[in-house]
Amino acid sequence: MKLHYYADTDSLYVELKDEPGVETREVADGLNVDVDATGGVVGFDIDHAAKRFDLTTLEVDALPVRSTELPQTDGTKYPQAEAVGDGRASGVAGGG
Repeated sequence: MKLHYYADTDSLYVELKDEPGVETREVADGLNVDVDATGGVVGFDIDHAAKRFDLTTLEVDALPVRSTELPQTDGTKYPQAEAVGDGRASGVAGGG
């Protein structure tokens, strides 16, 4: 899963699968879902994301993550999340 933020359009794209969608469906005003040929969700796009949500903090709780990569706007990376005892990642990355 990847999060893509496009500041020029204030759009946040949540990529759930690394494959192209074949159709985009608007499910609510400013929320579009990309689906594959079988109707499975590939990702979704949120228009005016920074106006709607606080994008300065990303919190991850109990995801079975194997790796993380959180580049900052200056090109450096945030420290990687630490895996908890059962292999799940837990951590917070913030813009502070």
